[in-house]
Amino acid sequence: MPSPFTSLRACFNRRLRASLLGIADNWLQCNDYFRGLAGRWKACGKDPRHSHVKVACRFSRLAYLIVAGGELVPHPCLLPRSAILDKLIEFHQQHQTPPDRMLAELQTAADRLPRGQYAHEAVPLVKRLAEARIARRRGPQPIGEILPLLLAKLGIGDVPSMVAGVRDLS
Repeated sequence: MPSPFTSLRACFNRRLRASLLGIADNWLQCNDYFRGLAGRWKACGKDPRHSHVKVACRFSRLAYLIVAGGELVPHPCLLPRSAILDKLIEFHQQHQTPPDRMLAELQTAADRLPRGQYAHEAVPLVKRLAEARIARRRGPQPIGEILPLLLAKLGIGDVPSMVAGVRDLS
């Protein structure tokens, strides 16, 4: 009599499995938390394939929580958590992204943040804004124009009007 799992084995997604195991390989090589877990499992006499599968399962659970749950997951391998918007700004500055595209992507990222994370995300942005206002460089400073709009979206602080002579309605 054939195994009841024969049909399941024939239907799995090989590319998805390969992707998950590739992510597990990267985590086992680059992440201290998962490298430590794999070391403990190896000391218990587990097969190295066991570690890869366990790490892939943990990743898939975390990814599902993040994608389906719409929230940031506090996991030991992700702590301490840095501000997402601050990292995104740093990335765009390093890659010299045009200000309009940077603003659009920052607003999209801010829309996806849970409201409970707004205060945490605003702290480094307020610091960047203060640094941009203090800097006495000549020429355009697009980050100084983008940050007030982003902070307004997060509900932090007052945003001065962009046009001279126009009063804020707040």
